[in-house]
Amino acid sequence: MVWKYRRQVSISFSTPTERFTGMILDRVSSSGAWRDTDNVNCNPYWASLSILSVNPQVDREMCRMPMFSPSGWLTRVRNFITVSKLSSGSPEKVDATLDRAIGRPGWYCICPAGIKEDFYQSIADWTESNEKLCVCETTGISASPVSDAMFRTAVIHATKENDCVNAAYAAKFLSYKPGSELWAYKSLSTVEAQSLSTTDISSLESRNVSYYTTIGSQAMVQGGKVSAGEWIDTIRFRDWLKTQIQQNVINLLLSLPKVPYTDPGIGLVQNAVTAALDAGVEAGGIARPSSDEKTGTVTPSYTITVPKAAELDAATRKTRVLPKVKWTARLAGALIAVEIGGTLNY
Repeated sequence: MVWKYRRQVSISFSTPTERFTGMILDRVSSSGAWRDTDNVNCNPYWASLSILSVNPQVDREMCRMPMFSPSGWLTRVRNFITVSKLSSGSPEKVDATLDRAIGRPGWYCICPAGIKEDFYQSIADWTESNEKLCVCETTGISASPVSDAMFRTAVIHATKENDCVNAAYAAKFLSYKPGSELWAYKSLSTVEAQSLSTTDISSLESRNVSYYTTIGSQAMVQGGKVSAGEWIDTIRFRDWLKTQIQQNVINLLLSLPKVPYTDPGIGLVQNAVTAALDAGVEAGGIARPSSDEKTGTVTPSYTITVPKAAELDAATRKTRVLPKVKWTARLAGALIAVEIGGTLNY
């Protein structure tokens, strides 16, 4: 089964990915173990997090982070922390810590905290390879700590180091259901707006770095892109939709004694994919059908094609792998700016 993404990037998948929650990275401890903070006096909605060190300020920030569950809603869960191990007096490499953390299910988003920006590219590379999302912060204006080739890492500007504005940013928007949100035009709890010049803003936007500033009298996030220039919500919705398709197909295989390699069996697979795409429409990530008033032509939300069993040769059917299940969908997108023109006449 092949996932077709815009720009003709193909992503193959065969097993379900983990559910989506959050994770924070900080620095160093000798144990490297998960700490259970279920008894910490936190908000009632927590995230499943992972960090690279013990830092009381980070602990407080983490307790404010909501969890994004598979259904997209806030869910109360236990809050776990992981820290990097010391080896001969030196902390392990960040990707080694992340490799340990990925063994624990239930998280999606990485928020580095208390880590030098020099390590961000390593985190971004790991994130890209493991189909997670990373939200990091930078105090820089003229440069981003992450390559502009990263489709899974977003950067937000911070007034000072270890502001944890990235954690607040992720917490705010992960609380929305995938497909329903735009990662901009919202206020962040307990975060002060930044005073940025027009030149600063232009420089940040040219590098796809988000920022938190005041427009009029309202503090709000501006930006909403990953370093490569794609919208964060598009990346997140794509991951969510991919997981829905995987889950539906796996559940189909689990629910029946077998799915026959016949037209009716192939039809069941088509129904499973269709159900996921319909869920994407309901979530707001895929556009609803639209019609041309002049021609009456209806543009569907998506199209899906599957092969007929007779179209596949014996060697293909013998593998018991069904190829050529393909779909195309229209993203609903979101408005981020409006151009308005008008004329006053006497």
